[in-house]
Amino acid sequence: VALYDTLQSVFNTTPSGFIGHSAGELLCGYADGCLTAEQVLVISDVRGRAMQEARPVLGAMAAVGLSWQEIQNICPPDVYPACNNASKNVTVSGSLDSVLNFVNDLQAQGVYAKVVDSCDCSPHSPLASDAAVLFRKNLQGVVSIEKPRSSKWICTS
Repeated sequence: VALYDTLQSVFNTTPSGFIGHSAGELLCGYADGCLTAEQVLVISDVRGRAMQEARPVLGAMAAVGLSWQEIQNICPPDVYPACNNASKNVTVSGSLDSVLNFVNDLQAQGVYAKVVDSCDCSPHSPLASDAAVLFRKNLQGVVSIEKPRSSKWICTS
């Protein structure tokens, strides 16, 4: 938020569009005038606390150089395709040991795979469902008046 405000102030510009993913949607909401800076900070805090409090197992995420279709049938049981980023880039999310082993297996096969820092959590997976419930519960009342996003905001969620 501070970087966005600084860039806007220094360069006196308004973006022609916004695209965000996951937590990046919060900044889009701010840039689009749907959320205040305070709301963005509170929502970010609520999200982080929910992930921390509800985490039943240590989790991880990894970027994988395969297509969404290719990854579907090769993930171990507790590793899930989480984000379809590009034609040959998918993020997977799951339990820590399984993601680390999966990354090692993929690398041994010559497939690009790299662990992504997710603070030992597994967002965008069924392992985060308890956190999602806690997040929604603790988010009540943070945004009292909802403002629809403009056409400038391309939402990936």
